[in-house]
Amino acid sequence: MISFSRKRIILFICSLAYFIASLDTTIVNVALPAIAKDYSITLISTRNIPIVFNFVYGISIPIGCYLSDKFGVKIIFILAALLFGLSSLLCGFSSNLLTLEILRGLQGLSAAFFTPVARSIVIKYSSKETIVNNMANVFTIGLLAQTIGPFAGGMITAHLSWKWVFLINIPICMLVIVLGYIYLKNIKEEKTGGFDYFAFASITIALTSFLFICDYIADWDIEAVKIFIAIVLCFGAAYVYYKYSKKKPLNIINTKLFKDKIFRSSILISIAVRQGLSGMTFVYVMILSLVYGFKAEQIGNIILFFGLGVWTSKFLIPILNKYIKIQKLIYWSAVSIFCCVLAIAFLVHFKSSVLFIIVLTICGASASLFYGYLNGMPLQRIEKSDSSHASTIMSLVINVSQSSSISIFNIFFMSAGIMTAVTANKIFVSVIIMSLIIFSAILMMKFNKDFMNYEEPK
Repeated sequence: MISFSRKRIILFICSLAYFIASLDTTIVNVALPAIAKDYSITLISTRNIPIVFNFVYGISIPIGCYLSDKFGVKIIFILAALLFGLSSLLCGFSSNLLTLEILRGLQGLSAAFFTPVARSIVIKYSSKETIVNNMANVFTIGLLAQTIGPFAGGMITAHLSWKWVFLINIPICMLVIVLGYIYLKNIKEEKTGGFDYFAFASITIALTSFLFICDYIADWDIEAVKIFIAIVLCFGAAYVYYKYSKKKPLNIINTKLFKDKIFRSSILISIAVRQGLSGMTFVYVMILSLVYGFKAEQIGNIILFFGLGVWTSKFLIPILNKYIKIQKLIYWSAVSIFCCVLAIAFLVHFKSSVLFIIVLTICGASASLFYGYLNGMPLQRIEKSDSSHASTIMSLVINVSQSSSISIFNIFFMSAGIMTAVTANKIFVSVIIMSLIIFSAILMMKFNKDFMNYEEPK
């Protein structure tokens, strides 16, 4: 038996992993203008810095989970922390754009080992009764990091140097390595088998093509034939993998997990809400800047209220879970998110900064509760031996959903230079569309009897 205090430290370690990986996805974007200025290049030239990270992160997720099963979660987790810290250090001292892009790829690789393995560790160290609360608490920290990332990045680049957006990771990585070495056990699966190269190649081609489409579809200068080829490769590779998985379901992703109705429903609901909510971060900035007329520093301070809502939810999690069933918590959290996004749409025309802050705070708390509980609910029904497979699927879903959501935003606002002609009406319509996407998830839950009648294991 593992002591209660030891479990709390292990959850803290996993939270730190989520924190630095999530922080790195948002904090760097703010520093791009400063990087461009330092390297004497155009801002558009820096666009590959976040793209390389997301690309390598996405295709490396299955590898990290497989290696953790084969060699043990402790070894892979500590190696990931070491590589992330080392690549962050080198990013801070990179002297040109190409070097920085390569090092960002290394960061993406280590992050792909970090977060899925952290989720797998939480599953392995949790009982079916505690997995929901544990996942909710760990995921809250990651969501909080995404919220404070732009603010922290702005403060660092304004008062220090852009290099510190990378160097800030080093002490956290050192803490993760020390605590991981002391408290983690090197749990591994006895029957991992060989690495399925065909399945990995199929997934990689499909995911690479999809991320290419997401990153470049809004760029009207790109040749249409390239987009067409990417679409064919994406759907073709996905279809090949689908047919292959029917013959061999236990490959690098255990497709048998999708036979569970709750697991399948949770994935679809998660995709829908992420499609509607992930792009809202950019919309908040656009509304506060173009409609309300706030400056960058003021916008950063206001968006921190979303983080305040996220942090507040951390204290609500154990209380709500005692009195409300998990599926009801997920359902009403989604309803609250929908109402908040709808309210933001109307606050475009009926301007009130006070109401905007209140809605933003409620949205942060609701999003944290929704994602936290939805991440934990399907994990109650899987065996610990399938933890890495479930973690791989959920990590891929998050990566793909966020990429496609941001792409939708780019198509609506950025295509053909439309960003220069953004109006309040265009913002209003885009937010309404996002709210309707979220509403589709509410309908999925409402009319899914298996989901709404779910009973937690005793």
